[in-house]
Amino acid sequence: MEEEDQFLGYIGDYRVHDSKIERILWENTNLIVALRSYEGEVVDVKFYGVRTINSNRPIVEFSV
Repeated sequence: MEEEDQFLGYIGDYRVHDSKIERILWENTNLIVALRSYEGEVVDVKFYGVRTINSNRPIVEFSV
C-alpha cells in the first residue's frame, strides 16, 4: 500500500485543530484542557483516568 493510500486526513472538530492551549486544569485523575479557537471561542477537552502529564512547559493551573 502506498503512503498516499494510507493517509486518512484530519478527522474532528476544526475548532480543536486550529486552537491554542488556553489553560490546563488537573484535578485527581481528571484533566481539562481549555483551547482557544482561531475565532476566539473556548473549547474544553476533557480526559478521565489521567495518571501522569508530560509537558514541555510547566502547567500553571492545577490542583491535586
